[in-house]
Amino acid sequence: YIFRVKASNSDGKWNEKGSEIRITITPPFYMSLWFRILAVIFLLSVVFGGYQLRTRVLRRKITEQERVQGLLQQSRDQMEKSRDLAELRSAENEKLIAALSSIFITIDNGGTISQWNHASERFFGIKDSDVKGRPLKEVLIPYISQEQLAVILEKGLHKKTPSHNIEMRFQLNGTDERLVMG
Repeated sequence: YIFRVKASNSDGKWNEKGSEIRITITPPFYMSLWFRILAVIFLLSVVFGGYQLRTRVLRRKITEQERVQGLLQQSRDQMEKSRDLAELRSAENEKLIAALSSIFITIDNGGTISQWNHASERFFGIKDSDVKGRPLKEVLIPYISQEQLAVILEKGLHKKTPSHNIEMRFQLNGTDERLVMG
């Protein structure tokens, strides 16, 4: 801005040229160029810092997820090995039971037949597929008296530990037979 002044003296004579003062008003600091440049740099730094922080957090999450997935895969592998081992043991047990020359019958807690080996098939003349899942009472009632079946089931099913050496006598084709269940 320029402030111009013309004045007169005490005689009333005016100064034709006058005087002037140049006034420069500086803008507030927040409107200055250097402040705007610093503000832009600050905003870019905040955005870049936020991006870096978010990227670091996401990388940690991905690393943690990969670690957890690795642990889950190890757990699945171990479960699969355990299942394979259990299936192998079960198959070996089935082979062993099938190879027994003695009668071998396994029943669950409800008295239902779960295993019936080849010796049982030959002795009773009933195939394995015809007896599995059926109650022991129902299958053996033609061969063993009701009282003897009740004793067997009482000894074998209603104890917390498995029974050993349940012995019974029964009639088969007119001959007295002795069956020992262990």
